[in-house]
Amino acid sequence: MGEIKNIKEIYGRLGDELSRKIFENRLLFSLTGNYEFICDMIFSAFPKFKNFLHEHDSIILYGAGAGGRQLLNLCADKIIAFCDSDETKHLTCISGRKIISPEELVEKNNGSDIGIVISIADDNSKLEVKNKLLKFVFSENKIFAWNTDPAEKVIEYFDNNIIPFTLYGCQNSEEVFIDAGSFDFASSFEFIKWCDGNYKKIIAFEPNPKQYPVCVENAKDISNAVIYSYGLWNENIELSFNNSSFSSGGACVSGDSENTVKIKAIKIDDILKGEKATFIKMDIEGAELNALKGAEQTILKYRPKLAICLYHKPDDIWEIPAYILSLHNNYKLYIRHYSLWHSETVLYAV
Repeated sequence: MGEIKNIKEIYGRLGDELSRKIFENRLLFSLTGNYEFICDMIFSAFPKFKNFLHEHDSIILYGAGAGGRQLLNLCADKIIAFCDSDETKHLTCISGRKIISPEELVEKNNGSDIGIVISIADDNSKLEVKNKLLKFVFSENKIFAWNTDPAEKVIEYFDNNIIPFTLYGCQNSEEVFIDAGSFDFASSFEFIKWCDGNYKKIIAFEPNPKQYPVCVENAKDISNAVIYSYGLWNENIELSFNNSSFSSGGACVSGDSENTVKIKAIKIDDILKGEKATFIKMDIEGAELNALKGAEQTILKYRPKLAICLYHKPDDIWEIPAYILSLHNNYKLYIRHYSLWHSETVLYAV
C-alpha cells in the first residue's frame, strides 16, 4: 500500500501532461517488462518521429551500433536496412537486415520512398551525418535527426522549457553545481552555458579510472572547478564495479570479485561539509538513489534543483521521486526523455 500511496503522490506533483505520460509508461514497463510501453513513451516524447515513420513506407537506420539495434524494438516492421560508414560492417546483417555503405544508400534513394533515421547518440556526429546526406541530394523531409535543429534543440539536464536560468538560476553568481557522473565534463560545460558563466563553483565526480583524467584535462581551463575520482553513495565505503562496464563508459555495482574495479565512494554531504549546492545532476548507472540519500542534509538545507536519471533500475521510476518528495514535498516534478531508445529519462525537481 505504501508504494501505491507514493505513486499517487508522485503523479500529483508532476508538472505537465508529458511528464505524466512518460511516468505512466516507464512505470508500466518497470512492472511488466513490456517494451510496447517504452515505444509509447518515445512516441509521446517525439511526436515528430512518430509522424516521420507514418510518412515513409520504408526506413533505413544510419548507424549500426547499439542505438540502431535498439530501434528495431520500436519500428522493426518499417526497417529494411542499416547504413554505416564502417567498411568492416558492410555485407553483414543485423536481424536479417543488411548493413550497406553510404554509397549504396544514395543508390537506394533514387525514386524510392525511403526515410532515413540517424540512430547515433552524439548530437554533433548526428548533425555531421545529416549534413553529408543533404549534400547527397537527400531532402530534409527524408531525414530524421532529432536535436540537430538549433531552433528546437534541447539539452539533457538543462532543458530550458523546464528550468530556464532566468526563472530558477541564482542571479548573483552563487550557483554551485554538482556533476555526478561527469564522464568527460560535458555536462559541466553545458551548465556553464546554462548559467551564462554566473556560478560560484563546479564539483564533479568521475570514478571511472579511464574517464577521470579526461575530465581533468577537459576542465583544465575552467575556473572554480574541482573533480573527484570518487563514486557517490549513502555512506563512505569501498565499492566494486564491473570492469567491463567501466571499459564501455558506464559502470554498475558488481559482486563478482574476479572482474571488478574497486573505487572509493563517499557522501555528497561529507564533501560539502555544510556548504551549499544549488543544482545537482546525477547520471551514475543505478547509484542515484543511494547518492541522493548521501546528499540528504544538503537537500534538506538548501533545496537544490535536481536533474536525476530515472532509467537505470526498474524501481527508480517511483523510488527516486518518492525519496525526493520525502525531503521536500513542495518540489514540482517534471520528467523528460532524450533518446530514441529506452535510456536517457531524466527527472527534474524544481
